[in-house]
Amino acid sequence: MITNFAICRPCVITGKPYTVFVRSEDWNDWQDRKKLAQEAFPYLSSADREFLISSISPEGWDQVFLEPLDDASDES
Repeated sequence: MITNFAICRPCVITGKPYTVFVRSEDWNDWQDRKKLAQEAFPYLSSADREFLISSISPEGWDQVFLEPLDDASDES
């Protein structure tokens, strides 16, 4: 059975809560360093994967880097 759960924490830039939904098996593989984020979570946008890695939400990314983190470079 595939179990999905929410990863909810504040963005380190904005302080606002942000939530990403992942499959528990994928989360465990990533946490155990069996897979890179893009391998473990191909169903997430690059912005959501970045949040899991750095705790910077899409809104925070836009504030810091002044350009959106888009999915144009994703090979999905």
